[in-house]
Amino acid sequence: MDENEKREAKRIRLTVDSRLEEVFLVGLAVRGICAYKSLSEMDTSQMEACVVEVVNNAIKHSYHLQPGHTVDIPISLYTERRTGTLYHQEHYGSGNLPMP
Repeated sequence: MDENEKREAKRIRLTVDSRLEEVFLVGLAVRGICAYKSLSEMDTSQMEACVVEVVNNAIKHSYHLQPGHTVDIPISLYTERRTGTLYHQEHYGSGNLPMP
């Protein structure tokens, strides 16, 4: 990634509590971001499923379904690619989330 691409990136950070019943909000936000990027319905559905599954897994396996922990999902939008990182620092630190 060159410096121009870094400057051109649009960024958004989604944050939810570690409660499974709040994860649908992440899915709605991802759908909105995909609509902004004019992704196809298939790509949008895959992106939503990927992000929601990763957030669910963080809540289930890192936080053991205990509410009160913050799950951050920073998303960077680039002209030619999509990338995101999920942060859940309690047990595993942070990790990269490759997008489809």
